[in-house]
Amino acid sequence: MKEYQILICVCLILILLSTTVYASSTEPIDYQIRFTHIDSFENMFNISSKGKATVTSYLCSTNRDIDNAKVTAELQQYKDATWKTIKTWSEKRKEL
Repeated sequence: MKEYQILICVCLILILLSTTVYASSTEPIDYQIRFTHIDSFENMFNISSKGKATVTSYLCSTNRDIDNAKVTAELQQYKDATWKTIKTWSEKRKEL
């Protein structure tokens, strides 16, 4: 019984002494919410024998609050220890 009381006291002390810490950055953070309200998706990527790259994406959402979707794809090349974007595709649709 005494061990149980000590455990509760230790937990209470930890809870009472805990503090909230906020992190701050000097640089703006570029963040984007992705894959919210998407029930399923399928992406296909192909490079033809002639070098033509194509991307096809299918998205499905049953959420009635969704009225549009945007898909962005980037073709990148890893060169000199960094990724370089070669081509970017982006499309926004309202008919879901």
